Amino acid sequence: MGSRSLTLYRNRLTGVLTVCLVVLTTCITPFDPELTDEEPKLTVEGLITDQPGPYRVKLSYSTTYTSGNAKSDFTIYDAKVIIKDDVGNEEQLTYTKGGTYETKADGIRGEVGRSYSVQIELSDGKVYESVPEMLPAVPPIDTIYAEYRDISGEFLQGEFDVFVETKDPKDEENYYLWRWNNFERLDYCRIYTTGSGAFKLVTYAVPCCGICFDIVNCPGCVNVAADKLMNGNRISRVQLLTFPYDDRKPYFVEAEQYSVSKAAYEYWQMVDHLTTNSGGVFDKPPITIKGNLSNATDPDERVLGYFGASGLKTKSVYFSRRGIPANPYKKLWYDDFVEDKRFGCLECEEVAGVRTGITPAHWDDAPTYYPVVY
Repeated sequence: MGSRSLTLYRNRLTGVLTVCLVVLTTCITPFDPELTDEEPKLTVEGLITDQPGPYRVKLSYSTTYTSGNAKSDFTIYDAKVIIKDDVGNEEQLTYTKGGTYETKADGIRGEVGRSYSVQIELSDGKVYESVPEMLPAVPPIDTIYAEYRDISGEFLQGEFDVFVETKDPKDEENYYLWRWNNFERLDYCRIYTTGSGAFKLVTYAVPCCGICFDIVNCPGCVNVAADKLMNGNRISRVQLLTFPYDDRKPYFVEAEQYSVSKAAYEYWQMVDHLTTNSGGVFDKPPITIKGNLSNATDPDERVLGYFGASGLKTKSVYFSRRGIPANPYKKLWYDDFVEDKRFGCLECEEVAGVRTGITPAHWDDAPTYYPVVY
């Protein structure tokens, strides 16, 4: 059986392990905005780029950890969300699910040099607005490469560190943010196990009806840089992610390089600093970081999150994992399963940033592999 295209559970487990490795090895820390009181706060996550939409804005209410150390997180499904530019164009977003609102694929489009903001009206009549942000240009990713690290003797055989490099424009201030996605083609859209006690455990796999991909990334991770000391020069060895040596099959990575405003850079830099120095979820709650959104009639109300405007360049590559003498470590899942066709197949469930039935750009079933430094 193909190890990459097994199941929801297997891929999720591998995804969790990969994300944990990224956090532990690259010092790129996920942001979790803890507050100092129990009052729910509006949280906004959104971005418009100069690439085709749809663009998404996610709304929720968040509070601090309760006595049971569980975070309350309430999505908002009945708001009116509008993205505007500085020349009068605007679009009202449509609610999808999970507190997420989307533009149309052929709707408003970000343009370099234009300014953009979001307006949010809640069902109770409160209106929130972001400070307009100009969308800056971003240079392309020049190079992307991976280096293998042998860590034999530990749980894993080895890991691959992925780096990107770019040429910074001179005579201007530039601020960068990097993200990534790994796409894994699925043959099976569900895995489940039956049997317990005296009954033998049997693992079943339900095939996908059509094309389906799992997406592994690090949502909320902070990886930013400024060109203050590198203006006009090459920005080298920006560590993007770490992925495991758990298979000999190629690993498909889509690297994303964003330009961000100075205000957005300073915001994410504070997030990174605060998260890195908070120690853990049981330490005293840090102060709330002010984003670029506010209540239109009550400026003292604290609002979490940021709505940004960014230039975006991507580069997609396959990394070969065939040049290593040692065998890959065994994945933590069943290698044997029974294909379950009793109920036909399952459609690919679209979940933004998690699973998609759309083939990613530059996907190739017979790819050219990028070399790995061993």
